[in-house]
Amino acid sequence: MPRIARKEIPDCYTAYTAARVAANETNDCAVIAIAAATGTDYATVRDLLAAAGRKTRHGTQRAASYLVLDKLGFDRIPVVPEMMIAQYPKAHQILKSVTSHHPRRFNKIWSDGNTYLFFFSGHVAAVIDGTLIDWSINRALQCTEIYKIVRRTPAPVAAPVRLAAQLPNS
Repeated sequence: MPRIARKEIPDCYTAYTAARVAANETNDCAVIAIAAATGTDYATVRDLLAAAGRKTRHGTQRAASYLVLDKLGFDRIPVVPEMMIAQYPKAHQILKSVTSHHPRRFNKIWSDGNTYLFFFSGHVAAVIDGTLIDWSINRALQCTEIYKIVRRTPAPVAAPVRLAAQLPNS
């Protein structure tokens, strides 16, 4: 495949810089990815991850990320990479994995209005409507797991059912 042009880091990623500096934080890719994917502010996600076991200036275990997503009211729906690759143009359907380049290279497929979390070895990034929200936008990191992130809808409350035996005699 031909090399794709370099792209600037998205503004929505660099918007977290002030919060990162104020918190004296590094190794916070999970904080930024979850904050971007859920629309929650950086400090809230950082505090929730700390409560789930993340140490300041250290990476985050995936289990802690999953727990925080659950607490924020979001579900993770696993995405089978082969199903996404099958939608790529014919010549690219031979690919074996999804990389951080794919949302930009195959934007028609990834800009479907959904939000995804791409997990790499030792890293995580958000993809929002086909835009990778991460510093790795110009790298080709290979995904190990992909999840579609959807807000959990509360179950509808059913009206109580009255049985005929429970009805008062009139």
